[in-house]
Amino acid sequence: MSTIRINLLGAFEVVADDGRPLVPTGKQRTLLAALAVRCGRPVSTDVLIDTLWDGDPPPSARTTLRGTVRRLRRTLGDTDANEAYAVRSMPNGYQLDLDADAVDLHLFRRLRAEAAGARGTGREPELLRRALGLWRGEALCDVESDALRGDLTAAVEEERVQTTQRLMELETHAGQYERVITEARRLIAEHPLQERFREQLVRALDGAGRRPEALAEYERARVLLADELGVSPGAGLQRLYRRLLTDDEPERPTETTAGAAEDGGSAAVPRQVPLDVPGFTGRASALATLDALLRAGADTVPPVVIEGAAGMGKSALAVHWAHRAAAHFPDGQLYLDLRGYEARPAVEPYDALASLLRGIGVPDAGIPDDTADRAALFRSRTAGKRLLVLLDNARDAEQVTELLPAQSCLVVVTSRRRLRGLVVRWGARRVGLGPLDDAAVAELLGDAVADPDRAVTAELARLTGGMPLAVRLLAEYAQRCPGTPAAELAALLRDDRLRLDLLDSGDGQDPGLREAWRSSVLHLEPGARALFELLGTHPMPDMTVDEAASYTGGEWQQAYRDLESLAALHLVDPLDRFRYRLPALTCLFARELAAARRNGPRTTAIPLTYHRRLAA
Repeated sequence: MSTIRINLLGAFEVVADDGRPLVPTGKQRTLLAALAVRCGRPVSTDVLIDTLWDGDPPPSARTTLRGTVRRLRRTLGDTDANEAYAVRSMPNGYQLDLDADAVDLHLFRRLRAEAAGARGTGREPELLRRALGLWRGEALCDVESDALRGDLTAAVEEERVQTTQRLMELETHAGQYERVITEARRLIAEHPLQERFREQLVRALDGAGRRPEALAEYERARVLLADELGVSPGAGLQRLYRRLLTDDEPERPTETTAGAAEDGGSAAVPRQVPLDVPGFTGRASALATLDALLRAGADTVPPVVIEGAAGMGKSALAVHWAHRAAAHFPDGQLYLDLRGYEARPAVEPYDALASLLRGIGVPDAGIPDDTADRAALFRSRTAGKRLLVLLDNARDAEQVTELLPAQSCLVVVTSRRRLRGLVVRWGARRVGLGPLDDAAVAELLGDAVADPDRAVTAELARLTGGMPLAVRLLAEYAQRCPGTPAAELAALLRDDRLRLDLLDSGDGQDPGLREAWRSSVLHLEPGARALFELLGTHPMPDMTVDEAASYTGGEWQQAYRDLESLAALHLVDPLDRFRYRLPALTCLFARELAAARRNGPRTTAIPLTYHRRLAA
């Protein structure tokens, strides 16, 4: 097998082990870049086709892909006599077999992770410099694939920005002011609205004895933010400005301000976010939205609510992004599962605040007895800190409101309910999650499903509703029945009698779809629950408020409130102002509930005569 190095962090480069440049052309180039991004992992044929043709493939795409793979192998020096191809054929795609450190993107990420592990030691800045030294320009700047660049460049650029910010912090606290000034000015030119860079520049100018320039830089930032965004500088910049006006001496570096714990180590910095989700895929738009919020500066970002139906991957997205954005939060990351939709009782604010206070180092003896006092202490202790607070699985806005930290922190909340109270009162930003697209479903299934073509993959995405939980359960089923053709799995899922059984874990430790939906339905009022069951017997995919009121015999306003209650929990999708649709997979569950209560007078199936009357 050939030994090569692949550089993605700038213009695309491929270098042989003898230093000779290899020049894949045309679609070979895009194919190798796509495989290198996921080096050591299989990439499905459908994902590669989407990448090579930007979502508009010709009928001959699969044949053309196979030919492109053969030509790429020859370019890389693999021959038909050597079966150990660098580009290895997999059951449902291809994989680049190469040491991860031979791809600069993966080496960059490894060095970042090593630096995080060396936080507070002398090795951290050296590792960060090595990581940043791999960059030669915008990632994949000359690869012609909007699909590949769209998924990658924004995310990797954000990682580079975070790495640079952390190194500049360390250099400032080491007194290397001139180096920080040069780098901060370059980054401000690229990211003029990123307050953190302005703050680092002002701090470095002051440290270098150039206080008039520091004050002038603050004024430039103030005017720019007012003109472009209509906002004032964040709390961090304003605190620094006030100190510049009142203190005679510049702020001197200390170990504590460099991000280390007061005991001289990094153990006191909370890193409570659960392990990242293996094989996370898709959600490029949601990740880009979260990244964009950070660029405005943590002081100006309101709470963020990630919302969507049960099983739609809200927690997975939040945890994945929290790991990706860790460098933005040098004071740590707090995590709390609020258990809003579990069999166990939800965590009440009184207990939640105790857990959060312990997370930032408050001993039990220092935690007040009153909920309001705990909330006030939490805000006080987090003031001025750059801390991420991830509140997972929230029941409602009331459960969250008292848990909000100081405004210098960022709060991310996940919930299957629309948290209107946080939006209205605190200006929370919503990040809504819908179904995964076909390419993400194919990648999530990976090698578990044998030989799916594009049409079958699309059908599997439709039959699973694009729900990450359903797709993972299908992959688990396929692994228990290895070799089952994708077309056969699709045929099984088409049978409504089997579909929920195939997509349900049946394991109380790891609940499946039924338990996820059941925990939502339990939070409905009786009228809304009855309407949900009726929707399961409705032979049409959607229902208007007029239709709901007519069939139930109730008032129009009550039918509207019941449908809105279902929409608030993402059990139905609003289509327009007064029409709602029950997703096909959820409909099967609603039908099961109706069947279980079929003896009740209000749970019989909606008669066909009613639909004929509506159609007349």
